[in-house]
Amino acid sequence: MVDGGRADSGLAGAGEWWTPRGDGRNLGRTDLTGRFRAAPVERWHLDTGGDVRFARTVRVRGGAALLVQAGSTLAATGWDGTPIWRADTLGVTRVLHAGRFGRPEGWHALVTTDERTVVLLDLDTAEPVWQWSTEARANLAGPGASKVFGTPGALNWVCFPTYSTRGRCVQFTDPAHPRVVWDVDYGDSYDAGFGPTVAVADMTGTGRSEIVLSSRCGTGYASTDTEALVLGREDGRLYQAVLDADTGAVRLATSYRPDPGDYPCARPYGLLQPVPLDDGGRRGIVLVSCQVEEYVSVTGHSPAGLDRAWGHFVEKDWPEDHRELRPQITSIADVRTAGRPDLVVGLWQDGRWQTLVLDLPAGPQAEPDRDSLAERAVAALPGRYFWGCHDLNGDAIAELVVSRESARRPGSRTVLELIDGTTLETLATLPDATLVTSSDSVLPEHVNFNADRRSPVEVRDASGTAGLLVRRDDGIHVWTGSTLRWLAGPQYARADWYEAELILSTADGQVSRCGPDLLPTGRPVPAPGRFCQPLVWTRGHDPEVVTDLAGGEVTGATPRRGEPGRLGNTWRVPGHLPALHRDDGGTHRLVVSAVDNDSPAVIVHREPGGGAEPTTIRLPAPAALALIPYGLAFRLLANLHTGVHTAALATFADDGTQLCADPLHGGHPSRPGVVPLGGDAWLIAADDHGRLRLYDETGKIRAENDWTAAYTTPIAVPAPDGGTAALLRADGIHGLELIDLDGRTVWRVNTELWRYFPGRSALARAPEPGRWLLGAVARDGEFVALDVATGAPRWRLDTGPTVPERAVVAGDVDGDGRDEFLVGTRDGRLLCLRDGEVLWWKQFPAAVNNPVLADVDGDGLLELLLATADGKLRILVPDLT
Repeated sequence: MVDGGRADSGLAGAGEWWTPRGDGRNLGRTDLTGRFRAAPVERWHLDTGGDVRFARTVRVRGGAALLVQAGSTLAATGWDGTPIWRADTLGVTRVLHAGRFGRPEGWHALVTTDERTVVLLDLDTAEPVWQWSTEARANLAGPGASKVFGTPGALNWVCFPTYSTRGRCVQFTDPAHPRVVWDVDYGDSYDAGFGPTVAVADMTGTGRSEIVLSSRCGTGYASTDTEALVLGREDGRLYQAVLDADTGAVRLATSYRPDPGDYPCARPYGLLQPVPLDDGGRRGIVLVSCQVEEYVSVTGHSPAGLDRAWGHFVEKDWPEDHRELRPQITSIADVRTAGRPDLVVGLWQDGRWQTLVLDLPAGPQAEPDRDSLAERAVAALPGRYFWGCHDLNGDAIAELVVSRESARRPGSRTVLELIDGTTLETLATLPDATLVTSSDSVLPEHVNFNADRRSPVEVRDASGTAGLLVRRDDGIHVWTGSTLRWLAGPQYARADWYEAELILSTADGQVSRCGPDLLPTGRPVPAPGRFCQPLVWTRGHDPEVVTDLAGGEVTGATPRRGEPGRLGNTWRVPGHLPALHRDDGGTHRLVVSAVDNDSPAVIVHREPGGGAEPTTIRLPAPAALALIPYGLAFRLLANLHTGVHTAALATFADDGTQLCADPLHGGHPSRPGVVPLGGDAWLIAADDHGRLRLYDETGKIRAENDWTAAYTTPIAVPAPDGGTAALLRADGIHGLELIDLDGRTVWRVNTELWRYFPGRSALARAPEPGRWLLGAVARDGEFVALDVATGAPRWRLDTGPTVPERAVVAGDVDGDGRDEFLVGTRDGRLLCLRDGEVLWWKQFPAAVNNPVLADVDGDGLLELLLATADGKLRILVPDLT
């Protein structure tokens, strides 16, 4: 075999699958053959739990029920545990709103089902009653790009898709017949691809809702270099407008550079909130951008219109990220009781956190000197991470909630403080605790947050007393500043608070409804749903299946030959991102990402389940996207998430010694790979924002290939001698590319934006000896097989609705000497494809992803493993009847 792994190759052996793409080459292919000449049958399955992303009490068929999103599954369940319905093939990515839409008796949910599509579901039947998709190149993925808001007698949804300049408003007076109120193309008013972010407020004092839009505009790019393009336009300007909610017409608009200094910051990635800045009934606009470009901007609103009030640039967080500006959804409050709002933010600078109070109308003092935002604050709390402004003592004045932090990443156990905003006096402290936070809690109409966030969860008990949920070693508590009350055990990982009801969920998908006293009531309701990632290796004489579980665990088990449905020799360890390896001495290692005493780490388990003490490798930053073990002698490539927008690479030896590193560049946002050169020589390949770098094992950059914002995954094309012939840049935003090992482009195929991203393409042997095909699924479901030598398509086939990260695998699954492709679909089908035809397919009750081809019973032939959206790992065998 010329491209499969061997025991002496440092790669996965035939019949094994060590990483999500087989091994570090990212081929997605096996050399082992199978006998799958028709649709397979299921022999084993394993429940892996649920990743809860949304939980709320709704009315379904006249009664109260739990509406829960677990993974991409949406389900309605009675609080007594009685199933009502499950939508395992809908592919929900986010619940935008759930409740009454128009008719009082009708309950519906507005959800997104992929990057482009929004669906209105009848909660009694789980049937879609309305659906809409953006244009092909646009996305609905950003949390700030749309807003649900009310007008007299109606519920409305307004959206401004990313990578589009169109805006649309839909009204749901009658859910069966939603009405498009307006659909407007704003042309060159702002740039497609940077936001937009929207909020809803009465901006002009007329008593009517208006749309606030924030995006970016400007002219000119510095060059075609990735770094220059990612940094932004030469004259990047913030664009903000007030739109008529009934027509979409622009009523007011402005564009300006928030900070007139050297850097033209303008992206709207963070907190957007209209704010009353004077007594005239008009509102200004506050934007605190905390990703990519970090800055504060305040737009004033006078009788003459909108215009810049003040702004301050903090940092561009790529390619280096030394500062961090951190707003919260409650950043704007009158904490100094001055009768006007203040802006409170956190700032990491010069190796420490500060909580800053800024005079919102007046802005930073002495603005011409722009060295530090901290010097312009009217009050500062050094050494404190800012969590929000919350009135916990009931005096109608919001206090500052902070924690004492010595490192950039807040600790899992710290000291919480409640601070008086006027005197900066500490009103209360809570040691050995951390706040329970949410990344997707419901926001008011006038607030939006288009960035990653960790928002404290504020709750109220039956008496109306406010408190924040906190975590201590013994579980979840509610803290009011003056009191601390235990609510639930440490197994709970998520909190949903909506309309005076608290719902708690465990990390593995058990959901509990809490009563007015905030204590869980009744038995938890299971909410299975997630895609797991199966792996396979052979230890001793027995293959072993390894997979991740909900709740941050990894398990291994041996399917028992001749005993369908039985799994034996089971073990479990905590961790994420599992990957497998066997060195040339026959030692097996499982690597997982973990957190050890607040420090990111990789845990290396030698012969897991055997009782050996694991090795802990400390990391400078958390592992992200991939851990890749490789080599005859064990080495580990760790891709690291060093900041909001930055990545790094590091390689380690078996004893944890760091071998080399690039602290400034890594794989972002796609996984890196390793490139075998023969023997035990390797290159490392990683695409950082479109610039792909090839490193030798000393960390020296051997070659580079720049394709702006390509965001590709490297795939090592096998050479006949067991090395690597070339490198594919696959699954990119702009298309596909083949380069040689000196970084020179052989061919490049430009496609419609986002067509193949995110995806997991695979290589298959072409009918001609020595040739390869790349199999990829586009976001519209079209499967294409391209000739790797030329980039030309060999054949295409529509496969139907897709799942995120559309994973393709390849191999000779039917044993006829030719490779086939396997791919799963959102509507629950597993397809076997070759030469533009479906050779066979099998239907499942849930969406299908992450197929794996491996030998799991030791017979020397392929079995199929796959994940379904209902949380199951399924193992399939040929139907030989």
